[in-house]
Amino acid sequence: MITLNSIEQLANRLAELLTKLKDENEQLKKEAHSLRQKVSEKDLEHIRETKELQRTIERLERERMMLQKEKAQLDNQMKSVYDKLNALLPEQSEQGHNS
Repeated sequence: MITLNSIEQLANRLAELLTKLKDENEQLKKEAHSLRQKVSEKDLEHIRETKELQRTIERLERERMMLQKEKAQLDNQMKSVYDKLNALLPEQSEQGHNS
């Protein structure tokens, strides 16, 4: 037969368990809040890094285009110098034969 004393003991144990569960629940809520903050910070850090990476990519792309333009100009200058030198050589050899 269940006595009043055993019911009180069960109620006390249940109350203790409920208190422990409430404390654990509060602790877990605090941890979850802390983790959400950390995730938010990491998200912001990721956004900053992504923007910085994009700026770097854009800067490198501008530099690449500028270098390509400079290379094309140098190639044209080299071709022009080559053509001029090439044009001079036959004249010099003709003058050498006429002397």
